[in-house]
Amino acid sequence: MLDPLSKPTSPGTSAKAARQLAQDPTMNLPGLSPSDQSNSDRRNAVMEISAAGKILNVFSWNAAGDESQADDLVGQQLDAVWPAELSVPIVKNARRAIRSQQVRSLRLKSATGVTTNEAILIVQGRDRVMVVLRDVSDIEGKVSRLERLAYLDKVSGLPNREWLMAELAVLTERLCLRGGRAALILIDITNLRVAERAYFEFSRATVIKKIAERLLDGLRGANEDIDVDHERYSAVARIDAQRFAVIVPKIETGGDAAVIAERLSDLLEQPIETHDKQFGLRVATGLALFSQDGRTAEELFENAKVALSDAVHSQTSSHKFHSGTVRMRALERGDLESELQSALAKEEFSLTYLPIVKAASRDVVSVEALLRWPTRSFGGQPVSEIINVAEYTGVIFSLGDWVFANAFQQLATWNNAGLDNLALAVNVSAQEFARGKLIERTERCLRQSDLDPGRVTIELSEQILFRDALNNFEICNGLRSLGIRMAIGDFGKGICSFEHLANSPLDAIKINMDLVSRANDGARGRAACSAIVALAHELGLSVVAEGVDSQELATACQEIGCDFLQGFLFSPPLDAERIAGFVASHESLHATTAAANG
Repeated sequence: MLDPLSKPTSPGTSAKAARQLAQDPTMNLPGLSPSDQSNSDRRNAVMEISAAGKILNVFSWNAAGDESQADDLVGQQLDAVWPAELSVPIVKNARRAIRSQQVRSLRLKSATGVTTNEAILIVQGRDRVMVVLRDVSDIEGKVSRLERLAYLDKVSGLPNREWLMAELAVLTERLCLRGGRAALILIDITNLRVAERAYFEFSRATVIKKIAERLLDGLRGANEDIDVDHERYSAVARIDAQRFAVIVPKIETGGDAAVIAERLSDLLEQPIETHDKQFGLRVATGLALFSQDGRTAEELFENAKVALSDAVHSQTSSHKFHSGTVRMRALERGDLESELQSALAKEEFSLTYLPIVKAASRDVVSVEALLRWPTRSFGGQPVSEIINVAEYTGVIFSLGDWVFANAFQQLATWNNAGLDNLALAVNVSAQEFARGKLIERTERCLRQSDLDPGRVTIELSEQILFRDALNNFEICNGLRSLGIRMAIGDFGKGICSFEHLANSPLDAIKINMDLVSRANDGARGRAACSAIVALAHELGLSVVAEGVDSQELATACQEIGCDFLQGFLFSPPLDAERIAGFVASHESLHATTAAANG
């Protein structure tokens, strides 16, 4: 963890104090003395280095397995003396310390992960830093053991509720930043107390331990730290006398969580033998999903408790979801999935198209495909809610295939009918992008419709681009290799950095309509939009202003440099039959206006 200390120090900090700190790694740590520390395999040193990593002075040197004399080290580069896992971050942070004129402290793991070193960097002038390195493995081990004791349920051997909430808080914070889906499953052993009263031989501790064993066996890598992305595969804890909790940090759909809950229930309900008697447990589970059932640890836990209460008292199902999405409280998951699949099979979904015009000429150059759903099944719910349900059940992949196939074919029909210059924009959801074989789907639809790929733009959210950036834009680059254009929709309110934009294979950005609405509403709002446009143009990206609903706003967007405009000023979403007429009449209108203006 590279955290600068909050308190600056004087560049004149004495070397004597630094040597004392290195010689006594437990200094200022109450309850631990030097005698508590193992002297084996320790690496302690105090030296001065330049901003470039050259060793200038050595005050103390005690590195296990290294018999070098202190004088022999002066003049050498730090990376020639210490391994890269130590030298590289120390030199990097030495430069930061010099720039900020503040002490910096960092923890560094050895290549084997066995040893932990602490490096304290103390600025000594304009171009030099004192490095105090000490082995803190023993201290870290003691702290780790104390933490385990504080978070341990002694009967089951599992972590307790406090640990669970801390783990859940870390997960929700990460998901809010990176996106993704997770599940919290609460498990109630509903007949545990009945068993205690019915069988005097019944050993509560024995059964609790057996439950813990079965939960750990039934989960992948439960409670194990994973090096990749520093994430766990799953986590399990005992939260009270007869309840357990499971965190599943990576799922694609709500169906995945249900499968896990059912599998764990089957494991737990297998008979337990105690004193030559068999006893069967009865299990109820309550499930809450991130983010539709909560975006914080507390929200998810409370909603999972509500779902668990429903399951405990239910006469029909021992597994219950808590969900506020489209009729989820009234319909079981299977019924909802059936409705979505039925609507697809009967072609009850439809597409409408929202025109995009050139800012300068107001000619229609493209249309954005928008999904519309049958009101008979889903009422007047917004499209975002339908998408959430589709993702939750896994229908999003079939629905996405249908949208792509129909939109691509419709563009080919328009092009063949004389609208040669018309292009198409299609949105994809996070689940489609991450798990839906998007490159293969796009290639298939291009081949079937015989479209010029340069006429198709796939729109992503900032969150999706951020996630692909973590994988070196693997999917975005794959789409670009097909000739497809790429754009970010709703730009300006997400998590993309300038680095993401600069390194991505994007062609365009679409400014969020809330920001666009401020382009004609004061200097600061206009400046924000102007800055986005300037940044995009410097990176070679074109800019679309979304939500343009007045002539004044259209003029303002054109003046700050937006290349294209989209909004109800020009047209509401139209069905496929009306697009051709709209494009023709729009072009005719502007041709007549241009002729009249000479």
